Amino acid sequence: MLHFFRTIRRRLLDSGKIKNYTLYAIGEILLVVIGILIALQVNNWNEQRKIKDKEQKYLLAIKNELINNLDAISKEQARLKNALEAQGNLIALIEAESDTVSEQYLSTLILQSFSDEIILAYERGVFTQLLSTGGLNDISNDSIKIQIASWDGRVNDLRKQEEELYLYRNTITQYFIDHADIKTMFTDPTLSAVSKDGKSKKNHSNKHLLKDQTFENFLLLYSVIGQILHDKYYPELEANINSLLQLVEGDLNIKN
Repeated sequence: MLHFFRTIRRRLLDSGKIKNYTLYAIGEILLVVIGILIALQVNNWNEQRKIKDKEQKYLLAIKNELINNLDAISKEQARLKNALEAQGNLIALIEAESDTVSEQYLSTLILQSFSDEIILAYERGVFTQLLSTGGLNDISNDSIKIQIASWDGRVNDLRKQEEELYLYRNTITQYFIDHADIKTMFTDPTLSAVSKDGKSKKNHSNKHLLKDQTFENFLLLYSVIGQILHDKYYPELEANINSLLQLVEGDLNIKN
């Protein structure tokens, strides 16, 4: 191709047609410029496509992580609700001041109230990667970027509430060790592997806990903290996740 253009230039110069040569030279320059511009545009398209592909991968990863976290919240709320219901029944027994409750039922309520450690199995791998590697800059939607950049604050508030609940749970557990008959709590036949004969030979009882002011205070505080976690912090995080998920899915639909 270059040999072809050189041949034309030589013929024009040899023929003495300077005007024609000048026009040709200008045309050749224009062709070169156009070629460069086309090459730059193609390169720009390729780069934009790579950025969009990377953004798509990030958005899909964010979507999957958010969906997993919604599922985790649902499961943790169910566990917490189960514990809160048992705590409510314990409070009702205390208020009733009745001695007719069975040891088995009392043990079941105590175990249901305090056996589970309430902590959300929250995933944050994608967000951490985006923030630590600068990948957040590859997200074009500013609303999504702003939410992700400030996301830790939302989760930290919930974690503080969980930590407070955990501290009270440890306090109550220690109180049981000091003041309750642990073996009696495992007289339920389904838990008899812990207590081999299924009975406390000392014939101890935990009914005194229902008249113990310290136990009642611990129980009430634990229940209030758990209720706030269930009614406020988990729903707020769930709403924030749904809001961000809606933005992410909207972007994915547009780019598809």
